[in-house]
Amino acid sequence: MNGTRFWIFFMLILVVTFCVPAVFAEDYTQLNLPEGAKARFGKGIITEIEYSPDGVRLAVAGSIGIWIYDAQTGKVLDLLRGHTNQVNSISFSPDGRMLASGSNDSSVRLWEVSTGNQLSTLIMGRDWINSVCFSPGGRTLTSGSRAGLRLWEASTGNHLYTLAADRRGGRIYSVCFSPDGQMLASGGNGSVRLWEVSTGNQLRTLTGHTGEVRSVAFSPDGQTLASGGIEGEEGLDPGVVHLWEVSTGNQLRTLRGHTGWILGIAFSPDGRTLASGSNDSSVRLWEVSTGNQLRTLTGHTSVTFSPDGHTLATGGDDHTVRLWDVKTGKNLHTLTEHFVTVWRSGVDAVAFSPNGRTLLSQNDDGSIRVWDVATRTHLYTITGQSRNQRIGNDDWPWPGNRGEWSVYFSPDGDMLISESNGHATLWDVSRDRHIRTFRVDLSQVHSVCFSPDGRTLSGGISNGSIHLWEITTGKTLRILKGGTESVNSISFSPNGSVLASGSDDGIIRLWEVSTGNQLRTLRGHTEGIKSLSFSPDSSMLVSGGWDGTVLLWGTATGRTLHILATGIYGIGSLAFSPDGQAIASGSRDGIRLWETHTGKLQRTFTGHIGSVNSVSFSSDSSMLASGSSDGTVLVWELTPDAITNNNTRPDSVE
Repeated sequence: MNGTRFWIFFMLILVVTFCVPAVFAEDYTQLNLPEGAKARFGKGIITEIEYSPDGVRLAVAGSIGIWIYDAQTGKVLDLLRGHTNQVNSISFSPDGRMLASGSNDSSVRLWEVSTGNQLSTLIMGRDWINSVCFSPGGRTLTSGSRAGLRLWEASTGNHLYTLAADRRGGRIYSVCFSPDGQMLASGGNGSVRLWEVSTGNQLRTLTGHTGEVRSVAFSPDGQTLASGGIEGEEGLDPGVVHLWEVSTGNQLRTLRGHTGWILGIAFSPDGRTLASGSNDSSVRLWEVSTGNQLRTLTGHTSVTFSPDGHTLATGGDDHTVRLWDVKTGKNLHTLTEHFVTVWRSGVDAVAFSPNGRTLLSQNDDGSIRVWDVATRTHLYTITGQSRNQRIGNDDWPWPGNRGEWSVYFSPDGDMLISESNGHATLWDVSRDRHIRTFRVDLSQVHSVCFSPDGRTLSGGISNGSIHLWEITTGKTLRILKGGTESVNSISFSPNGSVLASGSDDGIIRLWEVSTGNQLRTLRGHTEGIKSLSFSPDSSMLVSGGWDGTVLLWGTATGRTLHILATGIYGIGSLAFSPDGQAIASGSRDGIRLWETHTGKLQRTFTGHIGSVNSVSFSSDSSMLASGSSDGTVLVWELTPDAITNNNTRPDSVE
């Protein structure tokens, strides 16, 4: 009997160990998903990185929340969500039990680190919170924003007092306590200020920067203050780091070498080394006593030292957070699927493969990431004219900021076309190689589309024309001219006989493909057209533009069948479901699903923090993918219940 029980117990251990998915440890795609979503690809945009005081955890703040990692293994432990906009700053309490976060949603939130539960929310009105910091004793929390510096009692959330805002009218970008807790430093427009915590009096102003001071940090002994930011009135001068003597306010030295803005600085725990991160995609290590540059780490911008000073964590433009051995410069761990950007639009385009097994996402840096939908894994990345090494080897878009880039599979799924940087690039997916690039002299390609038979590529051009190219040779077959303003969206009818184009002039033009003749113009939008999509039977066309209107047209008559939406936010993307029953629209205020024949709103999907730039249905109409300026892709399950459940709560916006 005892032997039998032993084997039953042993088998149960095996089942628990190998059969229960380690969601909190490894599969980040399933963490804290919004209702109706089945997967999340990408972890969003990095804004700040922070070690816990004991060095066990690493917190990464960004566009969708706060990711918590095991600092030793690099495994994902949790995703803290609750903010309705980008998280700009985080700070652990000195005992490591709490984490404070400040966001563009005008709130500071306190979290219990061990459980991930939100403890309290401090509402700030309508003011972006740029920086938060615990006092060394953990009793006080400070926040910096346009309104100035606020001090809070950490245990109760009670507001203690507010220090004056930057007198030049700019926001406070960075705040930090001195190691003894008696002073506060704040970085604003062109200056650094030192404050006495007990009285709230300003002690002195440190001048020398010529632009916004984005980061300030005290040395561990409290005798030196480092500051860095954006130099020059237009932000065009190379960023510098100033070192100041705290007792006198005298400038000790200036560290030069970066060619871009200084976005983050951090002292090592022993105070001998300073790390600075810049949007020139480099992290530089400096010897504090001499100002000599010790080492440069390329590709990254955010910086933080581990409590023991042995490890440096950095976040970068290569979509990773990397942990480095400070002494040797060796990369210890790489945390993937993050995205670093400054005032851009995150994920610009998404597209399902014809068989629905693969999903493409194009980021605003032009890179294309290829995902396996079933296993929820990143397969590889296409960058520039060649693909990056596969995983495992070597170790923001509305008028005036039009996220125009797009990516599509060919009808047979063997090729993909990507549009970025003013030209279109064709890739052979099966053979893993670049085929050719399509360009137009003195103009830019702003939209692309495959013909239904896969033989022709159409490109919408910035000069108002439309080019038709032969796929196999790259030869120009025909140039269609109907307007003079940029063609931002084009779409072939599924039967291949008609091409629709939408331009900045707000006019939709229908063209006969075989002759190049213009069939008719559709007028109804008051601003430029951003997206077009034909119904599967070619009888209808849906259009959306910067005027926030979604219109459904009959292609045979050119008449408006339904006005699906009117709003204040531009329409980023539209798509007909392959079964023709639904239309999806993406914009700054959410993803909406419409019933085709009645024009009735069926569902609003919520979950993205930023604008929705692109939507794409799977071939069987069972899934919808959405790409957002928050740097993530969400895959939604379109069950009958999900479609008929009318939830009109809009997405959180930037």
